[in-house]
Amino acid sequence: MIARLSTNGPNIEVLVVDEGQDLPKDFFAYASQCVAHRLSVFADDDQAIGKRRSTLEDIKSAAGLPDPILLTENHRNTPEIARLAEWFHQGRLPMATVMRSGSGDIPQLVQSSRPEVTVERIATELTNRANSSIGVIVDQNPTGKEIHKLLRDRLPESRIDIYSSTDRNENSIDVRQPGVTVLNRKSVKGQEFDTVFILELECFIPCRSHTRVPGYVHDMHSRSRPAVSGAWPRPTVTASAEIASGFGNFGTMNDIVQHSLFGESPVSEPGRTGKPEWLGIVIDNRRLFDALQDGWLRPEAQEKGMVAGVESFGGTAGSSVDNRIPVWLRIDTAKLPDLEVSVLRNNEWLALMLSHVAQPDSLVLWPGVLPTSSIRNITVACDEHRARLKALARRASNILVPDNLKCGAEPNDQLPDIPPLSQPIPAGIVIPDTEDGIRGAMTMALWGVPRIDPWLDLLVASLSGEPKKLTRYAKELNASWWRFPPWSRLVREKNCDDAVANDAQECLWLAAIDVFGAGSELRSKAAVDAIAQTALQEATSEEHKSAILDWQQTTHQIQRAEALIKHDDWRLMPVGLAIQLLLARPEPTDFKTWLHDDTQPSPAVIWTAATLCGLLHGYRRLDLAFRGSLTQQEIVAVQALRISSRRNDFAWPAITKEAPCWRKESRLNKYILSWGGQDFAEKREKERGRLPAPPTADSCKAGTDEIPGFALMHDFITEEEEKYLVQMIDETGRWNSELARRTQHYGWRYDYGSRRVNQAAYIGKLPEWAGKLGRRLHEEGHVQHLPDQVIVNEYVKNQGIAPHIDSSAFADGVAMISLLEAWEMDFLKDRRKLTRRLDRRSVAVLSGEARYKWKHGIRKRKSEPADESSDGKRIPRERRLSLTFRKVMDAPKARRIQTGGIRHS
Repeated sequence: MIARLSTNGPNIEVLVVDEGQDLPKDFFAYASQCVAHRLSVFADDDQAIGKRRSTLEDIKSAAGLPDPILLTENHRNTPEIARLAEWFHQGRLPMATVMRSGSGDIPQLVQSSRPEVTVERIATELTNRANSSIGVIVDQNPTGKEIHKLLRDRLPESRIDIYSSTDRNENSIDVRQPGVTVLNRKSVKGQEFDTVFILELECFIPCRSHTRVPGYVHDMHSRSRPAVSGAWPRPTVTASAEIASGFGNFGTMNDIVQHSLFGESPVSEPGRTGKPEWLGIVIDNRRLFDALQDGWLRPEAQEKGMVAGVESFGGTAGSSVDNRIPVWLRIDTAKLPDLEVSVLRNNEWLALMLSHVAQPDSLVLWPGVLPTSSIRNITVACDEHRARLKALARRASNILVPDNLKCGAEPNDQLPDIPPLSQPIPAGIVIPDTEDGIRGAMTMALWGVPRIDPWLDLLVASLSGEPKKLTRYAKELNASWWRFPPWSRLVREKNCDDAVANDAQECLWLAAIDVFGAGSELRSKAAVDAIAQTALQEATSEEHKSAILDWQQTTHQIQRAEALIKHDDWRLMPVGLAIQLLLARPEPTDFKTWLHDDTQPSPAVIWTAATLCGLLHGYRRLDLAFRGSLTQQEIVAVQALRISSRRNDFAWPAITKEAPCWRKESRLNKYILSWGGQDFAEKREKERGRLPAPPTADSCKAGTDEIPGFALMHDFITEEEEKYLVQMIDETGRWNSELARRTQHYGWRYDYGSRRVNQAAYIGKLPEWAGKLGRRLHEEGHVQHLPDQVIVNEYVKNQGIAPHIDSSAFADGVAMISLLEAWEMDFLKDRRKLTRRLDRRSVAVLSGEARYKWKHGIRKRKSEPADESSDGKRIPRERRLSLTFRKVMDAPKARRIQTGGIRHS
């Protein structure tokens, strides 16, 4: 047939083929030669379930196509669904990285002996989630027809459809609409549902390696809810033990496919005597990412410890499992507490303190978890693995691969035969369930604390557990509920003279800690009711109970959009307002937007809400932006562990019994927090965007009244960020030379002649580096509007810019970031002239009077005045770059581009 058709020439301009892997390769040769002038094919090696299949290489060679574009991101499924599908994954390409934030529900394996029970579960799912689309996958068509009939009888008002390949009724079914679609497993490809029920599981997902593909295909069609699987209607045939075990492991999200702990090392050193400086552990990238998420490297499932080489890596990593990347870790023993460990010495396990381990000891069994702060360096086998590891990490908001990531050769050290343990594993470090919430609350408390002296005193007292100071500071700040820090309440420590709630606010605070700290997924109405009921149990008077019930009723009205959150009355119910704000904006990233609202809550309210948010979400789910420095992460991790486990017997190097403290660096306009002699956090005094307090009209003065509306923030960017920005500007930007100085325009092109931005001036959205800086300026409160226009000005030697006021085409709030050199800027109003030094890596912000009434400019001269580092000599000018961020007024109206007869706004 193909030979005969080949005599005809192509008569289709473009042919798009989907699910190309299920077509024979001869089809693509015919299609490219005789059917279409242009051919596009979508295919997936991992989803080829038919006999007449083609690999990607078959399609490429047969059709003469270029190398395929690999899609590496999964925007459909939750992490839990992807993990289930990954267990069945057998393809040569790695699983796509899940890009959806947050977690979903755990997949279930359910067996039922009667169809009515299965139908009832499906009906319940549709009733509870009225707007969802449910897919029911069956093996046998008679089963599908029976399920379809029972569902129609059970839910007569709902959409209950069934698809049959013989009837070809796809045009009568809209799976985007809420309802249920019953279909055969051979027809499920290309469909998407919120929830998937897989029936007759044992008929088409046996646990043999060459038949796992259908399991992968079926599970991946569930978007938000897990693939809920049932074994009806063949109850006598149960799913195999392997599959049952696989589903069961999802209860704790452990790896389903286990692999060897030991592996080849990229680094090997000869043996030596004395206490070892490091221990060697071989893991894979998945365990590394899990460790970087929560700060602890945990043992494998069902294990109580981890085996590590003594200044060596024994064994061989072998081939990567499921496309995982082997990773070699050096653990710095100086960062570990001196615990009792099991040591393999002369082929015999001994119980010794870590400080007594020495060469020629070969292995150490470390009890429990290891802090990621103890990782001295991370090594992978090659540059390709390093690039892939960093690329995978960049797709997550809570993973940062440390700078100590290296590449190296792979030696072939051999492990000795490991004898069985002759004694129990020593008691080690176990992470309690409350640790993640406690650490999340501590982290958000550090992030959101008001940058004012008494609040820092309260924070330090809460971290160190000083009852009398804590009570005094809390009462002085009219925040008496902070007598009970969440981290102390969860372990029921008595941290003040009176541990009984004295008013309705303290009752709600204690109840919120109990409810959010329980690790439940309560949201909305259920959370409010749980908090109210718990608070009523804490209340000691009818007046307090009445206030709690009123709060419960008001909060329900807010949730039903029948009432507004009242910021003006925050003094009447500050904790209640904090809980309402948290339920309305539950994500940590939402807190930044509060700082730009017209009506903002008090420092007490927003700090309380931020801390509860950290408690509710836990540390693992916090973005890196909230976690602080690596030293802060290390100290908070250890302190959270000590509090949650009630164990103070570990001599952690990172923390001492000394209480934390803070000091003010007036020259830097900063507060420095330290613990045990280590500085771990810096807070700018009254830093905008990070100060949870209502803004004032003059809040942008930044310590000077001479130029109202002028603010200068030093060290706004780091040296590394400066190098990156200069590189991006010089290597990717296009210079404009219409002025004496060179410029680059992004977002909108500014017309210097007319001093306007016209409708045709829109260039496109800001590049990534500029967009990121613009969002930071806006989110931290430096500018009121999100910038959409950036001009890069290059000043070389004696170049300058005449005094001017920025065009009215731009909104209030202009931010200027200085790179490479510090130059002075003149400000002029009437007959007054003031000069301000724009330091390197600083940001200067003009708003209000400084923006509209003061001219600003840079004088033409060859040098700048001397500073502390120039020994009294003037500093010759070389090159300065200025990045100016602005918001175009009425940008949506101006952004109209005529394309193909369609006007886009």
